[in-house]
Amino acid sequence: MSKKKYRIKCVNCGYIGEGQKGRSKWAVVLAWIIVPLAPLITIIYFLATHKWFCPECKSKFVEEIDETGKIVKSKRTLLIIASVLVILVIVIIAISASLVLTSLNSAQGKARDARRISDINQIRIGLEMYRDESGSYPSVLDQSLSKYIPNMPIDPEKNAPYEYQVQSGGKDYQLCAKLEAGQEKCVTSKF
Repeated sequence: MSKKKYRIKCVNCGYIGEGQKGRSKWAVVLAWIIVPLAPLITIIYFLATHKWFCPECKSKFVEEIDETGKIVKSKRTLLIIASVLVILVIVIIAISASLVLTSLNSAQGKARDARRISDINQIRIGLEMYRDESGSYPSVLDQSLSKYIPNMPIDPEKNAPYEYQVQSGGKDYQLCAKLEAGQEKCVTSKF
């Protein structure tokens, strides 16, 4: 079984014979090696470079013909369709990834808000226990509450303590946390 040899017919000068290769072997090998990393580069390389060119006039406008002189159908159309499909898949993946990241960021914000509300309720319980024992609220949230709250909660995003103010000589307090949507969740108490 003999291997078919293709010849070219130049559209510019009418030359019929063997053509010169338009792609070097190392560039073709490199283009195929990077397919997993950058498929678009491979597709662009094969679309932008011509397989053959005319040795007479150096034209790249040539048609492949077989030994009988019939034009060999190009696989360029198939390559263009495959290229469009690859680009569409990449676009769909990018859009899906951005939607997932957006919903993930929203869920993370809601989780941080839930933790802030839980932290404020935990601190409120500690403050009430402190008041029951000492008769007033502490002036600052510090080690004085360690008996009731072993690890003082802090804002999960800012790594800072929650806003706490004592009023009326230790008889009232206000404890606030800023939520993600710019709202503020506050707890107040009166003795």
